[in-house]
Amino acid sequence: MLADAYEAGCSSAAYHMAKLLLEGYEVEVNEPEGIKWLRRSAEMDHDSAQLELARRLRYGRGIKADPAQAAIWYLRAAEREDPTAQSILGVMYLEGEGVPKDGAESVKWLKLAADQGDAIAQYNLGLVFIRGKEAPKNYAEALRWFRRSAEGGLNAAQYRLGEALFYGIEGAEEDEAEALVWYGKAAQTGYAPAQLALGIQYAYRREGEAERESGFKWLRLASIQGLTRATALLGDLYRKGIGTAQDAQKALSCFKTAAKAGDSLGQVYLGESYLFGEIVAHDYGEAAHWISLAAEQGEPRSAFLIGMMFLRGNGVERDFKAAMAWLKTASERGQSIAKYHIGLLYWDGDGVDRDLEEARRWIQESADEGCEEARQWLSKHAQLSDGESQCA
Repeated sequence: MLADAYEAGCSSAAYHMAKLLLEGYEVEVNEPEGIKWLRRSAEMDHDSAQLELARRLRYGRGIKADPAQAAIWYLRAAEREDPTAQSILGVMYLEGEGVPKDGAESVKWLKLAADQGDAIAQYNLGLVFIRGKEAPKNYAEALRWFRRSAEGGLNAAQYRLGEALFYGIEGAEEDEAEALVWYGKAAQTGYAPAQLALGIQYAYRREGEAERESGFKWLRLASIQGLTRATALLGDLYRKGIGTAQDAQKALSCFKTAAKAGDSLGQVYLGESYLFGEIVAHDYGEAAHWISLAAEQGEPRSAFLIGMMFLRGNGVERDFKAAMAWLKTASERGQSIAKYHIGLLYWDGDGVDRDLEEARRWIQESADEGCEEARQWLSKHAQLSDGESQCA
């Protein structure tokens, strides 16, 4: 009967025949025959058939991948004002997939889809205005499209809007309360980055036990989804007993999982565990290994720690020059205490020519940034001479 309907010019009949053959409804799956029927329906301008044929050509599902042919079918559907086709075509022009890269064409199709309420197009249009390549950078426009997409239910946009509001970036005024609302909406859909963000806010920046337990829950959910940063933080909560009972073994397990997966925070947490012997036996060699890996990835505190290990010869051969190099790296990454120890190296002439003026400069900078050790040192070594404060 479907075949007869197709012969009578019914595109829907051809599409349903294709679905039967491709998905095995009441018949055996027959992809080659299903594709034939899908193409017949698409050629008769059946919207869903054109989108499905384009998708299969784009990704090679049941047919040889051919992005150029996929773009042709998306274009046919887009010209008939299908917002999904317009949205995808905009991305293909953006990335040069099956068509030449063309920023103007990309923006054109994304805008057409976005104006029809396509949340993915709205989000991608926001990204275009943030990047400022395909269109002039415009944070206000980006935020407007992110908000429309978020209101349309796209979890990636909800998270992005939450980030903009929380940090007061990308044209948004800082609004922590609204940011948490958007994080929450995205997290509830299972969007792992939002679960991570929400977990951090509740576990580390709230004092109520119920809120901290909520933070633990969100970090656990993000960890289950494979976010290694969430796994590292989950270990920290187990170590400190925040939002859950203290459990050294679970903490260590989380640190190892995150560290072995390449997460720099997991690596420094694991390294610190071996360095300080808090939840596992002291092992300076293991500490140096993991802390070095974290430092090489740019983790700030680890640069300071490995610098101090070189300074003291813990797990590595004592090397004042290597210590100085890592401590300077740490200072560039915002570790004020590293500046204090750089000053001490200049004061004592370890690995560098002794330079009391340079020593005091580094220690003063450290003190100005709030390092208590530096303040105490300056107080101890200050002597008044000719009305000026000098090192003694």
